[in-house]
Amino acid sequence: MNPRWLLLFGALVLGCGDDDVPPIDGGAGDAARDASGSFQDLADAWCPELASRYCEAALGTCGCAAVPEFGDAATCRARVERACRGQLDGFEGQPIEAASSVPESCAPALAEALDDCRMPEPDLFAVRCPLVWPAGLDRSLPSSGACVEGLCAEGARCSSGATCAMPTSGGACGNVGDCPDGEVCGDEGTCRALALDGAGASCSGPEACTGDLRCLAATRRACEPLAPGASCTSDDGCVAGEYCAEGTCVAAPGEGAPCGNGVACAEGLACAFAPGPDEGTCQPFPTSGEPCALGTFGPFVCAEGLACRDRLCGPIPNEGDDCAVGDVRCAEGLGCAVEGERSVCRARVGDGEPCMLDDTCEAGTFCDFSENRCRAYFATGDVCRAGNECGPSGACVPDETATTFRCTARPGVGEACFLDDSCEAGLVCRSPFDAGACAPPLCAAFVF
Repeated sequence: MNPRWLLLFGALVLGCGDDDVPPIDGGAGDAARDASGSFQDLADAWCPELASRYCEAALGTCGCAAVPEFGDAATCRARVERACRGQLDGFEGQPIEAASSVPESCAPALAEALDDCRMPEPDLFAVRCPLVWPAGLDRSLPSSGACVEGLCAEGARCSSGATCAMPTSGGACGNVGDCPDGEVCGDEGTCRALALDGAGASCSGPEACTGDLRCLAATRRACEPLAPGASCTSDDGCVAGEYCAEGTCVAAPGEGAPCGNGVACAEGLACAFAPGPDEGTCQPFPTSGEPCALGTFGPFVCAEGLACRDRLCGPIPNEGDDCAVGDVRCAEGLGCAVEGERSVCRARVGDGEPCMLDDTCEAGTFCDFSENRCRAYFATGDVCRAGNECGPSGACVPDETATTFRCTARPGVGEACFLDDSCEAGLVCRSPFDAGACAPPLCAAFVF
């Protein structure tokens, strides 16, 4: 079974997937297969219909309106159509054929799924609603025997054993391919209908929803000031001198007390890591020759002016020395370069020079891991992917589409953010919602 085609076709139907291809069958949409069309024409014909039908169901019987910031009908339609067009645009230049028109079978196939507030199964829509097809792949599909790229003829499903079979309602299952259309494979290994009782209820976490419901809210996060005693999900959400304990920021332990969350200590202290009577307690930063203490990013903490080398605190490495680990890796002006199996302190290199670490590159540049070369930081508005392209004063955050990331100045109070460390100093990136709503997974089919 090759899931690539199925994921791709799922993207056409409900906006998520990767970069490959999907399929058809000998049962429906024959006229649409006789000639290939353009992806632009297909997007113009299919995407508005998909958006309209999805949003009508989502905001109607499926209860997605209860999800914080799901949006009204116009917002929903724009989101879905944008995702649909983006996926079809991505097929250009690939060995994929587009249908010359939308098969008549697509609307009822989509309606059957949406009426149950569920996402259509990609393989079912591949055989009933053939919008695209991988060039060169045989268009006939089997009803029995081995599946073809994870697909079977209409009425059959590609089972967990990778063979085409007729599924049975309520039957035993290993995955959804063993179940008929409209049922899922439950944790107990039996096909069943989606369990959506309790939709719309407020929730504060994934455990708060029952059955197949999910605790959903918009993915939007915003920068907020750090505040003493604030609610939190990690130590990063607390001011200096506090750590996160059971969802609330509290004072970090003092000298001799057990480390908070196994690592947190009051300012000027670190968590002793070496075996001995002080292990796991807060102690003064270790000095030269003493074992490195445990910090947020590992057992690399030493007193000021020292670095952690071979698990002991000592002098900061100079040119040609092995790099230390932790915040201080090499002497001032040097960077850490990978040379074979060693990481060595060397003079930093400029734009276009080889690198494997950001620390290898000189000021104003980063290591582009797609080519392992130092490159100048991206400008505001440029598309970013790895997160290191925007420089120390910038951040890589989602744009208005919520699917593309771009470089921007570090966001301030109330501005959109993505990672905990993407905000201005003294701010933390948090969801603005105290609670979400229990809703069908269908509501999260398109990022919002």
